[in-house]
Amino acid sequence: MSAEIKYVLIAGASGNLGPFVLDALSQDSQFTVSVLSRKGSKSTFPSHITVHQVSESYDEEELLPILKGQDAVVSLIRPGQQKVIKSLVNASVKAGVKRFIPGEFGSNSVPEGVRAAVPWLQNKLDMVNYLKSKESEGLTWTSVICGAFFDWGLTSTFLAFSLPTRTATIYDTGTCPSRMTTLSTIGLAVARLLRVPHYAASSNRYIYISSFTVTQNEILAALEKATGGTWTREYRGTQETRRSALQRAEGGDPQAVEENLTACHYSEIEGMDYEDEELWNKRLGLPVEDMDEVVAQVVRGESAKA
Repeated sequence: MSAEIKYVLIAGASGNLGPFVLDALSQDSQFTVSVLSRKGSKSTFPSHITVHQVSESYDEEELLPILKGQDAVVSLIRPGQQKVIKSLVNASVKAGVKRFIPGEFGSNSVPEGVRAAVPWLQNKLDMVNYLKSKESEGLTWTSVICGAFFDWGLTSTFLAFSLPTRTATIYDTGTCPSRMTTLSTIGLAVARLLRVPHYAASSNRYIYISSFTVTQNEILAALEKATGGTWTREYRGTQETRRSALQRAEGGDPQAVEENLTACHYSEIEGMDYEDEELWNKRLGLPVEDMDEVVAQVVRGESAKA
């Protein structure tokens, strides 16, 4: 395995996480970074970043000349787009790409019980299994598990807090611990994983990171401290919410998919918080973060911006 990665291509760099991965890689002088964008996309990127355009179908033959000479591909494409991602993987193998980082970022998709609670996580496991099938052809992979995106989760209401209305939806008693990670730390982890010696050590395996382990009640206390006032509390049960959301998700309700995942983050599901896995934070030299300060930054509008 070559000791150094230089040329890195990011697919899906315009999403929630993409700007942070792009920023972290761009700030590291070891890497020459480019992005893959669909033709017709209105997404914009910094002027110094090379943008390669590809058709909606991600045709392998169209991808091949773009991927030639790339050392690593970071895919931030939604896991449900299996056909598109497999095309990117296949073209990466043909082009001689050394490392593929799939869009695993988020919940732990490995335990069977977690996938039973969040069925669409099966897409993530299926993609890792597909990458494993390409190991014999020279492609290596690294999959990053990081829990919920903390700062994005606050601004988007995914974590069940509404900054505009100062309302908190507390699940059960609000005391279930959950591992979460900030977007900037996830981006930095990706960059560090492609550096020596972590590149070799992270080959063909899952990597686990977390900014902190927190409960809803702790997040709410930090929000009330940062905003200087008492928030309105509403209470819901995780079991009832998950049961209802799964039924609605089967009917095609996209909001129900997110609602179920939120409730699962605040549920006692074995393996959901990868509690038995070793974190790579210290090994990668990731910053030690203070949850109260991150919440204060979110309230001030300084977080979740690359």
